[in-house]
Amino acid sequence: MLVGNVEAEFLSWSPDGQRLTYIACWQELRVLDLASGIDRTIMVDVLYEQQQPGFSGDGQRVYGVVSTSQPSGLLDVAVGVDLSTGTVVRVPIPPAFGAHGGVPLPVRSVQGSRSGREVAWSAAPSPPQLVVFGSTGQVELRRTSDTTPAWNPTAEQLVYSTPGRGLILLDVASGRERVLDPAGGTHPVWSPDGHHIAYVKTIADTPTIYVLDVATAASVRLAMDPADFPTWSAAGQWIAYERLTSSSHSGYWNSLGLRMVRADGSGTSVELTPDDGSSAPVFAPLPPGP
Repeated sequence: MLVGNVEAEFLSWSPDGQRLTYIACWQELRVLDLASGIDRTIMVDVLYEQQQPGFSGDGQRVYGVVSTSQPSGLLDVAVGVDLSTGTVVRVPIPPAFGAHGGVPLPVRSVQGSRSGREVAWSAAPSPPQLVVFGSTGQVELRRTSDTTPAWNPTAEQLVYSTPGRGLILLDVASGRERVLDPAGGTHPVWSPDGHHIAYVKTIADTPTIYVLDVATAASVRLAMDPADFPTWSAAGQWIAYERLTSSSHSGYWNSLGLRMVRADGSGTSVELTPDDGSSAPVFAPLPPGP
């Protein structure tokens, strides 16, 4: 179903699975209500393109990142939009995160947990980092991270990757860490029950999808194709991903469309879209309503 005839990037679902937020036409932050079909533009600004906007844990606010400098992307500001009032507020990024040698960090994403904690991530300057902070901006912890962190849907835990250490599980309350995969990984995504993580690991210069058991840290390769952007189905039975092919001219990976495979690795993969350039699939977190 075509839900919007606009240039749309980086979709995120609301916690109840009934709304989508996305970046449209490179400058509009939008929220689409799937039941009513109403597609609201909640903010128009110079938005940072390579970001994934997100909902707060209670679904009442949408986060986006606004570029405030020229060239764009150097000094960025994370903002939140209250969906009930339309009020735009600066996300209270704490000073400890917003300064690096006296220069504000370019924020790339902000994600909210169900407890009200937020995590912000910056891709630059080096080293990239994440910081967890509370509702008033107080810093709870910070870590070096070379990939966007992901909240466990069932616990106050984050998974992220850091150079030289690998894929890390972080307990936010205690600050304790555990290495899940010393080889690292990108685009980690939790299973709905919080017991497994799908992520992208590069072997012999080829990215593909692995699934890791959090309790044992045992991982298995799921997709035989070069692949990226894994996403779990609501019941945790399937993982969809973007199938890739290498471009001999540019050295980049290009999309061959979307496929999905059973999360336990059984059976064969299923084609979702043909070779149409579709990318970055995101399953709804809950089954659709009536």
